[in-house]
Amino acid sequence: DRLAAPVARLLATELAAAAAAAATVRPAPALVLADTHPGNFLVRCDGTAVMVDVERPVYDSPAVDLAHASLPTSLGWDPAVTGSAGRADVVAFHNAWAAAVPAAVAAAVRAWVLPYRRLVWLRTTSWACAWAARNDLTAALESAEPATAGLARRLARFVDPAMMESAREQWAGAGAFNVEELIP
Repeated sequence: DRLAAPVARLLATELAAAAAAAATVRPAPALVLADTHPGNFLVRCDGTAVMVDVERPVYDSPAVDLAHASLPTSLGWDPAVTGSAGRADVVAFHNAWAAAVPAAVAAAVRAWVLPYRRLVWLRTTSWACAWAARNDLTAALESAEPATAGLARRLARFVDPAMMESAREQWAGAGAFNVEELIP
């Protein structure tokens, strides 16, 4: 009851889609990190990336990591990571991943890349909504503690209906990604 009505409606729509997806056959599992936002990596001098936050590994589809690494909610999570990713950036990221993994892995992920994009967004957004519902977002935004205010700013963006609709456009809108575009 503390969430704005538009936010609650958007979540209800996405939860219904998640319930429908849960009834489908699952992809073959692989070990994935499940928290692959850019702030959880360090880039070495040679250009290789090293994951530094490995608290959530699970067996699921690599589509989990692809989504988490490129969704707006993930890209804006770490305050040290700035900028945004446009459509061309997201497509280039997925294409580079597909070119770097064995063809059989890319083929196995292709059908799951959009459903998991939606599900990972729902996971991160519903977490933010739960936090906002349990806490005084206004007080957190006004906090003198920079870490608290920064967290609140990021979470307020997650529960902003305009940001939610913008993210949902990636799989449910007129300009939605298509599978072949992301994993050729």
